Amino acid sequence: MKLVIGCCLLVSCVATTAVAQKSASVNWGVTLGISSTKLNYKDNGGTQSPAPDLKWDRSNDLTGGLFAEIKFAKANWFSMRNDLTHRKYDAESGDYYNGVGQTHAFGSVKAHYLKYSLSVRAAITKKTVQPFVTLGVSPSYLISQTNSYIINYGVTQARQPLLTGSKSFEFGYYGGAGISYNRITGEVRVETSNGLRPSEMTSPVNTVYVLFSYRLLEN
Repeated sequence: MKLVIGCCLLVSCVATTAVAQKSASVNWGVTLGISSTKLNYKDNGGTQSPAPDLKWDRSNDLTGGLFAEIKFAKANWFSMRNDLTHRKYDAESGDYYNGVGQTHAFGSVKAHYLKYSLSVRAAITKKTVQPFVTLGVSPSYLISQTNSYIINYGVTQARQPLLTGSKSFEFGYYGGAGISYNRITGEVRVETSNGLRPSEMTSPVNTVYVLFSYRLLEN
């Protein structure tokens, strides 16, 4: 992971130098879209949490933020995009007991992130309508999270923590494709990240994004 972060910093420095030397321009704008997130927890051995045994529903949420896209004068089919967005999910699980008997139990995990995405884009054509493909990495900082495991005995209800020892930093990578026309861009991204990583568990997270961007300024 340190190598990936180091490469990201190097790429950012090269792009910043290109802008300073006026061999590249920067487009600024806003992004808004929908994320569809699927959680998964895997026991590394010894966990007491029921999270790995739960089947999680997809969480569909709004996401949005700002972007800066660097375009290079000598290779106008290629660009680098930086996104700073707010991302969240509010995931719930199915019944631990699968509806059998009087006792039912459900898990809930809510998380809010500040997410930075760095990607490279390659346009497939140089026409007014430009389809493109993109690849990127997406480190995120956890702003807040809550989790619970609710056991309903029919008459009484008990609530307890579902996860312990969660990490505050998440790292992911993604690929996608989209279309740009004038100031508007639409794209789909498919992302895999390492999630909250609670104690004695791995927590891969798969997210699909449908995003729309609007360019406000160009330098």
